[in-house]
Amino acid sequence: MLIGSSQTTDDLDQDFVMQSSPAPSSPEPQLLDSSPGYTKAEALRLELFLDWRIIESDYLQPLRSEIHGWCRLVTLATNKNETNVPLLERRGYVQVSIKGFNKVSIGVFADVFFSLVSLVKVILHHRLAAIATTGAVPERGDDASHLCHRSTCSRVGHVIWESAAMNQSRKGCVVWVSCPHADCQLKIWVCEHAPRCIKTVPGVAENQVNNQPHLYFH
Repeated sequence: MLIGSSQTTDDLDQDFVMQSSPAPSSPEPQLLDSSPGYTKAEALRLELFLDWRIIESDYLQPLRSEIHGWCRLVTLATNKNETNVPLLERRGYVQVSIKGFNKVSIGVFADVFFSLVSLVKVILHHRLAAIATTGAVPERGDDASHLCHRSTCSRVGHVIWESAAMNQSRKGCVVWVSCPHADCQLKIWVCEHAPRCIKTVPGVAENQVNNQPHLYFH
């Protein structure tokens, strides 16, 4: 769902009621993997108010992080208590506080704003990165999927919204391999996902590969 779409407030309220108050025969609302225990429906209500154009500068870049290859890995504690786990092996996500929320332009959503604030004031960092990448909040059932396979990565362009099945299918993808010919320095794409998974090419900037892939890949 694109932020700023023509969907009415009544339509949005109906969607949220359907997701957060399922019929007795329906599955329980899926909880996000975080300590507050809020649902995806509740997170979506907050995400609708965020200006995707300032997410990177206001929320992601200020997070303490380290650069590893093409990824910017957040070094703060994750929601899986991984303090003693090496950064590259962490599988949790970092909670980001949404501060100064009263300064966000809320437009036609004003009538649900105050009930929204009482629900949740934090968002997991990978969901923020997905919004910043796509300019959209997720369609129902979509995951925030790391193309780079690094759970703590916060780089815009490395996280998108896609189905849970597609997200899971990326696990184990090796992305590219080196050409087997001894005199060839090029790589060979083996990733079959669309968009492709992301894997650092040592010594080369990501934008160089994106702009001139023929210089680095068969």
